[in-house]
Amino acid sequence: MSYTDVDRARAGWLRRVARAVGAVVSSLSPHLAALMVFSSGAMVIVTLVQPQIAVRMALVSGVLPLGLVDLSHFLAAVCATVMLFLAYGLARRRAAARRASMVLCVALAGLALLSGFVWEESVVLLGVAGLLWITRAAFYRRPGPGSARLGGWWTFAALAMLAISAWLGFAIYEEVPYSGSLWLTFLPEADAARFLRALIAVCLAAGVILLLRVLAALRPVSSSPEELVRVDAFLKGQARIEPEAWLALTGDKRFFYSASGQSVIMYAVSGRCWIAMGPPIGAPDERREMIWKFREAADRADAWPAFYSVGPDLLPDLLDAGFVLQKIGEAAHVPLSTFSLEGGRRYRLRQTRVRARKEGLEFSVERFAPGEELESELREVSEAWMRGRTGVEKNFSLGRFDAHYLSRFPIAVLRREGRIIAFANLWPGTEAVGPDLMRARPDAPRSSMEALLLEAMLWAAENRYSIFDLGRAPLSGLEDRPFAPWMSRVGAFIYRHADAIYGFGGLRAFKQKFDPVWSPRYLAAPDTFRVSAALLGATRLTSGGLIGLLRPPVRP
Repeated sequence: MSYTDVDRARAGWLRRVARAVGAVVSSLSPHLAALMVFSSGAMVIVTLVQPQIAVRMALVSGVLPLGLVDLSHFLAAVCATVMLFLAYGLARRRAAARRASMVLCVALAGLALLSGFVWEESVVLLGVAGLLWITRAAFYRRPGPGSARLGGWWTFAALAMLAISAWLGFAIYEEVPYSGSLWLTFLPEADAARFLRALIAVCLAAGVILLLRVLAALRPVSSSPEELVRVDAFLKGQARIEPEAWLALTGDKRFFYSASGQSVIMYAVSGRCWIAMGPPIGAPDERREMIWKFREAADRADAWPAFYSVGPDLLPDLLDAGFVLQKIGEAAHVPLSTFSLEGGRRYRLRQTRVRARKEGLEFSVERFAPGEELESELREVSEAWMRGRTGVEKNFSLGRFDAHYLSRFPIAVLRREGRIIAFANLWPGTEAVGPDLMRARPDAPRSSMEALLLEAMLWAAENRYSIFDLGRAPLSGLEDRPFAPWMSRVGAFIYRHADAIYGFGGLRAFKQKFDPVWSPRYLAAPDTFRVSAALLGATRLTSGGLIGLLRPPVRP
């Protein structure tokens, strides 16, 4: 081997070592930076609580106005408190947290000199700022919708540090007699007065931070009017579309488009989880890449992705992208090419239709524009239906009564003597059609909803649809075997024993009357723990929070 070959091999080995070291540094630097920033903030607060060194204080007060010295002390307390909470953002690799921490470190380095000439702190703080600058590549996340949260243990640690510093201050100045004038005492030796003012600064800063984070976490993430116009045009331009794709127009979702604009994922935000409703919509050849890009986009926004209610055809792509799967129920599809009311198996359906006609029920499919008379009639039925139930309108995986939303679809209507007693809006797909919002008056005949769906199926068959999508039966088809996943076993137990609370079995039995073909539906998340978190998030989004979760069952 020539000298050149040896040199080239050595250079290649050095490059590999450098890459490995860089990867380790990139992996550890966010956590190291978070600990250093948190520790620096705690160091500054503890220093501010303690009595200042008399010689240094005399030097500073002899050069600077005493008001500026006390103001620096107050501002340093605010900046140090903010640094305690920024540590969580650094641990999450957030670019904004890194920039803010650098600014605060530099600012505190100056304030440490102004408030008491604590040059040791300035050196440490400038060193932390230098570390944040060197490792800037590791902080790539820019938080997106729903990423605001309190940070769990980091917030607890910050509040605990503030409580300890307050206790330390009161212990140090225990012998100082308290009076109302102490707050307004501005003297070089008035360390107790500076401590009290710093304590106020700390409490105000922590309170504002917590309040802003709570408000940000509670702020609903919804579609803008421009987003709805764009996705509406996108859906109408698709050569092939499934009925559930129209959930994009409910107004509670965000949209992730492919680079070509030919595919979109609709998702809603629950905490730090981006929950996609169904599979990607659009070009089939972009579906695999869309799953990867969606996961990468969620990570850059300091969130994590999940896919809710996806069918078997998407499972290979989800598995390749590193998702863990959990069956959550089954979907019922009625093949209309073979559907009829003839034969012994259809006896009950024929009886339902005969009974509906005897009761004077008349079926029609209509449309309306917002403000028309039909809208007010439908709203009356919907409000009567809602009065018998607690909670709020559902969302995410179901439509809700909104005139602009419902006016986009054909409405299956059941009347008696000209009065609407039941209705359902129909999602028209390329080959399939299915009901979304289904409402009936409390005094409607018991078989009204069954008659409405039956007539809608016959209407769909006449209009050359090949499939009638009856929607999902939650928790249906889950296995309760010794080696089944624990979530499947829990779900199967709930399905068997919680029928009085929700009516899981009754819902499946109702749909089984139409002899559908059942297809499994899955939830996908990055790991097993997040599968359960995503399922809880999807339930919360659908049911409108805790109030909605406690709503009594809706039985057809």
